[in-house]
Amino acid sequence: MYDQVYDVFALKPDLVLSNYARANNFELLKQFYNLGIKVIILDTEGVGDWWEKHSKHMSSAKIDDFVEKYLCWGKGQAATMEVYGGLKSGKVVATGCPRYDFISRQWRSMLDKNQLPEGYILVNTNFPVVNPQFSTDTKAETKTWAKALEWMSVSQAQNFAKHSQNAFEKMLVVITELAEAFPESTIVVRPHPFEEMTPYKNLSDRYSNVRVRKEGTSLVWINKAAVLLHMNCFTAVEASFMNVEAISLEWINSKVLREHSPEPYLISHKAESFSQLKDWITLIFDGGKLEKSHAQNSFAADLIPKSYLMLDGNSGARVAKTLSDLIDLESKAAQKVPVAFRNRVILSARQLLGHRLSELIRWCIMSQKNRKNRKLKQLDIGKITQFFNNITVKNSSFRPVRVEFVDQKTCDNSRLLSGKSIKISCS
Repeated sequence: MYDQVYDVFALKPDLVLSNYARANNFELLKQFYNLGIKVIILDTEGVGDWWEKHSKHMSSAKIDDFVEKYLCWGKGQAATMEVYGGLKSGKVVATGCPRYDFISRQWRSMLDKNQLPEGYILVNTNFPVVNPQFSTDTKAETKTWAKALEWMSVSQAQNFAKHSQNAFEKMLVVITELAEAFPESTIVVRPHPFEEMTPYKNLSDRYSNVRVRKEGTSLVWINKAAVLLHMNCFTAVEASFMNVEAISLEWINSKVLREHSPEPYLISHKAESFSQLKDWITLIFDGGKLEKSHAQNSFAADLIPKSYLMLDGNSGARVAKTLSDLIDLESKAAQKVPVAFRNRVILSARQLLGHRLSELIRWCIMSQKNRKNRKLKQLDIGKITQFFNNITVKNSSFRPVRVEFVDQKTCDNSRLLSGKSIKISCS
């Protein structure tokens, strides 16, 4: 995320697949486009009732001028983007989301093992606004939200944070009560990837049956859980698809938080008190099942094509096919799009200084927390290598690949290269 501003200009690839298009990266994507690079979007957050607002935001930003394709998770998002997104016909493609390929039976066995016996209580928390790891504080986080999501005002973000703070404090109480109510059971707390772990680790220091874990994907932890507890967390949708009971903690929820992400609420069992939650968990541990309502089943059936296309294990293949087809097309001699003056100046300064000197200056003025957080976000070449090794061992149709850092000799401008980008190629 940080080094793309150097490495894309150093490598000048045929195309860039961006994990989102928002106000905070429009100018950067325009600069990529002006280099003759095809820009494709596959949004990290591909579902939600906010998609119409998002699409209208894309239209007002005129992303059709610099985006070649917009890949959507499901038919609903694609239809909304086609109507409101301002993109020319054929630019919007429904592919599904590649990370959900691991829900399908053909890939599920390739999920990493988490080294804990199966059957634990999984608590997925979702409070990055009030418990941020990568921002200075809640005030900074709400400003970031309002800047990136232009349809949300600062006051709306602040109101969301107020409700989130209240729910966060109550969630800590719930985890405490779970630890005491089920002393023989393991309780795994998995904070949101952008959450600070310290408040939860304070609980694990007090209770030996509480584990706080953030490594691995959400699917890895859902895969071996007996039950998932959450509040407005989309992992509830994933749990439903993986036949793991998902329970929403409604007595600590609020309308403001629920309406921001209604899908997890609609697909989950709704506990209205800790007493009811305790009874349901006991039933599950005794081998029982919570009966899903007709509304839950109907919502899940409608949600798959609308928001996930098909959970058939082939979303990654559809994305790859779209990208490979684009690579084969000649770049159009399109007119360059205007870039904001400030961004042009920043780019010129980076190119003049090079990566090493630019980052040294940034490092000197950066806070200790931000330095630590930057290191946490760096790619782990060992984990990526292991991931591909696991796939090629379990699936003979895949050719072995080589995973390595990009060699400075292979790029157009070695002064700009960060040395952190990873190259994956068939060996």
